[in-house]
Amino acid sequence: MISLEHLYSLESEIKSALGEVQKKLVTVCAGSADNKEIDNISERLNYAKVKIRLMELELRQIQDRQDGRKFRPIVKSFEDQVQEYNQQLLWAIGGKRITQAERLREKYGMI
Repeated sequence: MISLEHLYSLESEIKSALGEVQKKLVTVCAGSADNKEIDNISERLNYAKVKIRLMELELRQIQDRQDGRKFRPIVKSFEDQVQEYNQQLLWAIGGKRITQAERLREKYGMI
């Protein structure tokens, strides 16, 4: 059975991940970030997405539905933030996402 403490810990993990993304997006928007930092932001966004999905699954398993209902707006807020930060990242890097394979091809002429 899922406890409320576990949901609160997931909530704090998601908040901290999104807080990191928000801080790093400032440097990306200013144009002073490299590809490694952009990859890091993307990884943190994916981490937050996974934790949000986990939180949604665990909300379905919670015994007290009344307690579970108060987390639904929180989950929706997190999903909206992830989508907004993803859009900001795409705008900041000009809409083109450079993959690891493309970077290797540019650097070494391989793959």
